[in-house]
Amino acid sequence: GAHFKSNPNVVIAKMDATANEVDVPGMSVKGFPTLYFFKGSDKANPVKYEEGRELSDFVAYLEKNAHNVAHEEL
Repeated sequence: GAHFKSNPNVVIAKMDATANEVDVPGMSVKGFPTLYFFKGSDKANPVKYEEGRELSDFVAYLEKNAHNVAHEEL
């Protein structure tokens, strides 16, 4: 989250699925960590993140898939 702290268009949130209900259609948490991407324009259809686990992988994924990500802010 710190990498995108200055960008109000990107929200990175964490939730403990063992302590909270996951009642979003299409989400299935079977292992940890499980990451999902919710597009701001389509929050009803989460996409399971299955790319690399390095920061550079995550940044590249968000740059490709997130709307309104300004490259100079990253």
